[in-house]
Amino acid sequence: MSDAAWKARAGLGWKTDAHDPHLPLVVAGVPVESFDARDEVKDWVAPGHDDGTWGAAPVITPVHIGGRGRSQPPSDPYGPLLPRGTAMLGGDLCRPVAALVWGVGAVDAPVPGPAERVERVVRGLGEGTGSGWPVEALAPVVIRLDMGRIVAGFVDFAVEAPAGTVFEFHYTEELVGRPGPFGAHGGSRFVAKGQDDRHRVFDKKGFRFAYVLVHGAAGPVRLTEFSVQEDLYPWTGDADFDCSDPGLVRLYRAGRPTVEVNSWGAFIDCPSREQRAWTGDAVVHQMVHLATNADWRLAWHYLDLGNSPRPDGILPMSVAGDVEAGEGFTIPDWSLHWVHGVFNLYRFAGDRERVKSFMPTVERVLRWYLPFLNRAGRLQDVVEWNLVDWSALYSDAESAIVTGLWARWLAEFAEMAGWLGEAASRDWAEALIARVRSGFELFWDEERGVYVDHAGDGGAQPPVNQLASALAVVSGLAPVDRHARIVAAITDPARLVVRSWMFPGAGASPGEAGLRFRRMITGGLGPDWDVEREIVLSEPFMAYVVHDAVAAMGRQDLLPGLLRRRGRLSDRRL
Repeated sequence: MSDAAWKARAGLGWKTDAHDPHLPLVVAGVPVESFDARDEVKDWVAPGHDDGTWGAAPVITPVHIGGRGRSQPPSDPYGPLLPRGTAMLGGDLCRPVAALVWGVGAVDAPVPGPAERVERVVRGLGEGTGSGWPVEALAPVVIRLDMGRIVAGFVDFAVEAPAGTVFEFHYTEELVGRPGPFGAHGGSRFVAKGQDDRHRVFDKKGFRFAYVLVHGAAGPVRLTEFSVQEDLYPWTGDADFDCSDPGLVRLYRAGRPTVEVNSWGAFIDCPSREQRAWTGDAVVHQMVHLATNADWRLAWHYLDLGNSPRPDGILPMSVAGDVEAGEGFTIPDWSLHWVHGVFNLYRFAGDRERVKSFMPTVERVLRWYLPFLNRAGRLQDVVEWNLVDWSALYSDAESAIVTGLWARWLAEFAEMAGWLGEAASRDWAEALIARVRSGFELFWDEERGVYVDHAGDGGAQPPVNQLASALAVVSGLAPVDRHARIVAAITDPARLVVRSWMFPGAGASPGEAGLRFRRMITGGLGPDWDVEREIVLSEPFMAYVVHDAVAAMGRQDLLPGLLRRRGRLSDRRL
């Protein structure tokens, strides 16, 4: 236990010069480290180190009337230190499989971020020269390291270079080309001290390619070591998948490792740009764990982390990070996916005590929507960011999609309440479902055999996304005698089109994504597809709802074909 006898001093090597102070954190992304080894405290961990200039470490105590000066647990803000509820993280030690080198001219330094500076230099380069190991070159130089696959963990490296040589790192999943819609704001910086230069980057990085821009001192440099110690949630058990279709096997071989590289101390959205624990995204990670990992503790932990409602009952869109701390607006439907996560553990584990512990939050999430339920039984003008999916869909006005989402998880709540013997809660949810079922008929298009996205301007509007009909099915709002027509329509490849409000298709100008983003905020979105004939395909996240609907309609035979549409994603992962 630490006490007043401990000593401390500031780690002067770490600088604050790598972040653009004008960028909001939501854009800045993951932490960016800047470390100057010339200011490192040498050998401070060795026995006999002279700590005469070190000061006393402050003893941290809760400062309030009930604290009583207690400095040992249980004390605020942590409370009792309970046993760890999840497995220890670990993984492979990964090294690059290839390296390329480019000589560069003078390096302009107009931006503080190392990743953006690397991108500016790399975008002007031609073909590189292959290199063996160690990588030897004359600075200034750019080195590109290929890990062979996406890895996530702690970066270790060793260099030989004159004191003051600057190494700027850019960690990326893709080769540097034109900038992505969110820009490059990650990376790290290291300044050599000239001898025994070894370093571990403090925060975990996720990437396939590491670009290293070496400048600040002319002369020979050597990158003698580079590795990533992966730090991921372990997989146990012997779950596997095989079949006669190599495309489906490849999709499984890509999909499971994709979830694995996003399974840290929580389920995160990506190992590179954000590393945020989004409350909705994680339900798919959870389902993959339940199906393929014998250790379900992280699947439970997802529910514990998300069980952090605002005062009005809705959950943060992202937890255990800056978004939750800021207590800003949320994505309401992400809370509904968390409800589905509770339902998943009810089905898979049947743990009454743990499921019951989440039920008060589940009910508060569902009740949050009640002020938006109009007299006709449809949700209307739900506030905050009703994202649902990155595919183009209508979640404003009277939305079939938002209403269907809510109805599905009302039904799941009713089932769990009945299982727990909570008859009043079950009856409350079932009465709401009956009310919604009547109002939902406005969205049915008899001629086309589908449910439209939304209603407004006095009636139902023509745009159709797969999700409107899929949600009608999984929520039980669609009569069974409509199932055959619905499944035929929403799985017809001749009618399905890929559209997104946010992300333009191939060949779009670099500024198109920014323009679309502004339209999402200020209005002005409009369809660029045949709304009378074509149906917008859901994106991969919400495809799980479409697959659930297809199975519920008894057409499991169609699922392999639907999965093959995602096959191109497996090539990117592998």
